[in-house]
Amino acid sequence: MLAAAHPDPAGRRGSARALLATAGACALASALALACLWARREPLRAEWARTIGVDSTVQGLHQWRRRARPPGVVGAVLFGDSLTICTWEAQMPPLVERGLARRSVRTAFVSAVHLAFRPINFYYLVNEVRAGAPRVAIVEVNLRMFSEHVLVRPEWRFVQLARMLSLPQAWRLRAVLAGEGVTQLDPPLYRLEDRLGLLYAADGLRLTAADALEHVGGRLGDAVGLARRDPYWHVARATEAIQTLDVRTARAEYGVRQADHPMAAALRALGEELRAGGAAVVFYVSPVNVDHLAEIGVREELALGERVEALRRAVGATPEEWVDLHAAVPAEGFRDLQNHMRPLGCEIAADRVSEAVARAVGS
Repeated sequence: MLAAAHPDPAGRRGSARALLATAGACALASALALACLWARREPLRAEWARTIGVDSTVQGLHQWRRRARPPGVVGAVLFGDSLTICTWEAQMPPLVERGLARRSVRTAFVSAVHLAFRPINFYYLVNEVRAGAPRVAIVEVNLRMFSEHVLVRPEWRFVQLARMLSLPQAWRLRAVLAGEGVTQLDPPLYRLEDRLGLLYAADGLRLTAADALEHVGGRLGDAVGLARRDPYWHVARATEAIQTLDVRTARAEYGVRQADHPMAAALRALGEELRAGGAAVVFYVSPVNVDHLAEIGVREELALGERVEALRRAVGATPEEWVDLHAAVPAEGFRDLQNHMRPLGCEIAADRVSEAVARAVGS
């Protein structure tokens, strides 16, 4: 009983030494891992940039805001996602720019556009945009992005762009950022990684490791006679998904309260920040294939016009700042059922947006 009440001091010292040795080994392993990451940081960052490449949009904004503008030239920016790209030759930004030129509005135009961008991603870029002192900002509103049914893969959340937010901005949208998996500590940590040249290095390492494991798995499969999976299987699955839209999916993607979605709060904050920077703001609701919704029997049930109006009020846009194009393009103007358009659709949308922007600039 005395031994149980008074453990052996030598045993305690031995346990402490073992704990310290384990901690030292972990620290050494971490230091070695960080050293390897540091040594390989540039190739790893390049690997991630080659695959995701979101910072090309940031670089475009850098170049735009540093470029001198002749007198009478209006600084203009368009925020958007893949719905703004009909073909590489027909895209919303240049089409809107040409539409404004026809209306005697000369612009220094820049695209804040990337595949899979959402309103929170637009908001990440607001300080960079404001630094360029735009006279007008055009903001695409993709209705599908206001549904929890539309899942976003982690790598397509572009959370590293949160480094561009100030502390007050991050705090203002803390609830939205929490839904993105971004804490209040993440923006300054991403800024530190950027200064140290480590931003995206860990992501590139993860991507490289995943490719290596897939290669090894393929070799092992060959050894035991297993058939290899098509390396582009995910592309085939995505292509199949965008060409189908049944009643259940339509209700899940459009039959929701868009005005209550966190992305509505992000759009509202974006508009307020842009106006505070002196820009006129024009939101446009990107066209939806309503002919297909009618064909499957849910167009009237979904009542998109009412939902769009409720979203406008939630975003805080005036009727003059809001261009509702959800029913503006016929079925032949779309190339899939996620509302990516053919050139015809982009031309119709760009003309309507150009008209609204010309009014905003002239007012």
